Amino acid sequence: MAGMFLTGNKVFTSIAVGTMLVVAISVAGSLTVLPAVLSKLGGRVEKGRLPLLGRRRRNGESRLLGPVIDGLRRPVVSIVLAGGVLLALALPAFGLHTNDAGETGLPRQLPIAEAYARIQHAFPGGGQPAYVVVKARDVNAPPVRQAVAELRRRALATGEMKNPPTRAPSTRSPRSGNGSCRRRSAASRESRSA
Repeated sequence: MAGMFLTGNKVFTSIAVGTMLVVAISVAGSLTVLPAVLSKLGGRVEKGRLPLLGRRRRNGESRLLGPVIDGLRRPVVSIVLAGGVLLALALPAFGLHTNDAGETGLPRQLPIAEAYARIQHAFPGGGQPAYVVVKARDVNAPPVRQAVAELRRRALATGEMKNPPTRAPSTRSPRSGNGSCRRRSAASRESRSA
């Protein structure tokens, strides 16, 4: 579990911490509470056994001990069988592909997906505008204002930008697309090269 700390992801880190706490509490309980309960019960420890599962063999040997001893006599066979079982259980994991499709991964017939499509059509710029920051000694100087006006004209001429509100010292420029599409990426590249 400590390897999950290496991912840097908060979700995996919290899973690792939670699992480690569960194991630590279990170990602490098995070292303190369990011996105390067993000593308190004494000879009555087997009073609550299940009728069919709790029966002992007459010679005192466990039912599972025989196959374990046979496996220890043939270690290579045991290793090959155990490895084969583990690989068979792990086979489905090889077909897993992680993906963060976001809102576009929802089936289109869902009401929430239809509402999302209507919102995107009505507000195509998305919630994350492109910020154009102007760094100059005086952002209100005529050459700077002319350069910002030229940038605005060229950005609007591409058809990928909507009419941005003018601000000094920064200009916000709502972009087309939904943030995960090629159109919005092209608009971002166009605004950087302008």
